[in-house]
Amino acid sequence: MKTAQFEAIRLVLPANTEIPAHQVPGNITLHCLEGEVELDIAPTRIRLKADQWTYLDGGASHGVRAIVDTALLLTIFLDGRGASNSNL
Repeated sequence: MKTAQFEAIRLVLPANTEIPAHQVPGNITLHCLEGEVELDIAPTRIRLKADQWTYLDGGASHGVRAIVDTALLLTIFLDGRGASNSNL
């Protein structure tokens, strides 16, 4: 789902799947719906389990690795024109 203010993505990762470190210009929330992931948020590594979530400022480098089969809800906050905005 995407509006001018935000984009919501259901992300399904099979066990041991990795998304390499990257950056998103807009602020994001990552909510673990089921399963467990490890987030590398330099210089920290955290685990998210079902029903846990985290917030990242826009531009924060992060990578994701699924420990088990996992479903996540990723929300990206946009600037109202459909572009990422890290100043929300």
